[in-house]
Amino acid sequence: MMRRREKLSIVVVVIALAAALVLIGAGMFLRGGLADVWHALAAPPEDGSWRAVTFDGEPVGNADYLITVRWGKIVGGYDDCNGWSYQDEKPDAKGERMILSTLVLCTQDEQRRRIYRLLIYAPRMELASERELRLLRAGHVGVFRRCKPDEASRRCVPQ
Repeated sequence: MMRRREKLSIVVVVIALAAALVLIGAGMFLRGGLADVWHALAAPPEDGSWRAVTFDGEPVGNADYLITVRWGKIVGGYDDCNGWSYQDEKPDAKGERMILSTLVLCTQDEQRRRIYRLLIYAPRMELASERELRLLRAGHVGVFRRCKPDEASRRCVPQ
């Protein structure tokens, strides 16, 4: 009986070591290393790239409004003119966050104002389905569809 337990223990240890080696090996070949392996295994379903479909019920059309969600938080995006990301981890006492952005002069339009109103403060996220995310803040609603960044077209294409 004891030998059987010992053999089972050895098999379990060997499987655990093999799994650890696979994760370490995969981490060496990924750009982000082990953090990317962990993220792939444990990330919340909201994580990924999302392209805007509507703001406050109005279609976005051909405009390229994107957000990137990592660990359940919006970390950056593109407003059809400039790329941007947050400099700080959490909103301050007023609910605002420091934004880093490229400095391309953009035409002011109502869609851009809507996305700023929605994103400037931490919006609530609702995952409507695997491919649809809603952002809600102070009466404003943005509907986004999951997408995958495409380097060739420099756009985010449907997934």
